Amino acid sequence: MDIHPDSVQHNFVSQFPEIFGKYEPLRFQFGDVDKMETFYDTSSYLFGSQGNKDVGMIFSAVERSYIKRPYQRFEDYIRGKKVLTKLLGIWWPPKLRKRLDELVEQYREEYGQKRNILKFYTEYLQPEDKKLLISKMFLPPQLSKGTDEDSLVRTRIDLLLEFRHGQAHSAKYTAFSDGTQRKRHEKAGNTWFMTLSFEEFYEMTRKALARFWAGEYERYLASGGKEKIDALIQSLEEQKKAIAKSVQDQEVKEATK
Repeated sequence: MDIHPDSVQHNFVSQFPEIFGKYEPLRFQFGDVDKMETFYDTSSYLFGSQGNKDVGMIFSAVERSYIKRPYQRFEDYIRGKKVLTKLLGIWWPPKLRKRLDELVEQYREEYGQKRNILKFYTEYLQPEDKKLLISKMFLPPQLSKGTDEDSLVRTRIDLLLEFRHGQAHSAKYTAFSDGTQRKRHEKAGNTWFMTLSFEEFYEMTRKALARFWAGEYERYLASGGKEKIDALIQSLEEQKKAIAKSVQDQEVKEATK
């Protein structure tokens, strides 16, 4: 069978040395098939982004990791029985408007992909990477939403999300800066520049994902997962010994014929 050379290059152990320099790969388990599948998907999306310098796949890796529930369209959400029952019987317009505003905010909190991505980067980017991101994206004051560090990070990730959506819907590819060029962009008639390279954005996201998954694993260990993994490893060792003994017994049997 022929194997494409690129297919054997992805190794999640080497991809996340922050995790696997501390924990044995065999012990990195969650006792939940879906959770492990999410980790593998995250790792694959991140790796795949490097081929075409695809910022969309970087964000897909974050979405796969960090967004806890399946996406639901707002029209489906608002028509659902649970939500609809909260609206029936409200006849006074100001109260109905208030309730609708509450439901919109609740929907955004539960299903808002953009909000969750912004939260991920402010929570998991390393301090030095926050500073790097801010320093390599130059925005006019009117595009900035707040002056504290996390607000400056959110504004820049928001622009990169628009950069991603623009590529997806305009049927054209706009390259990142190579790290030395100033790439010019527009938003609402305002010009902004970036010298952030794809490699820099990839690396800061990779480290943030490593930090996220290390935290998830440590929480699993603290909630009884360590004992479950110990039992699984012991069972695997016993199976390995049993197989080795069976092979040895067969060899002795063959030798004495």
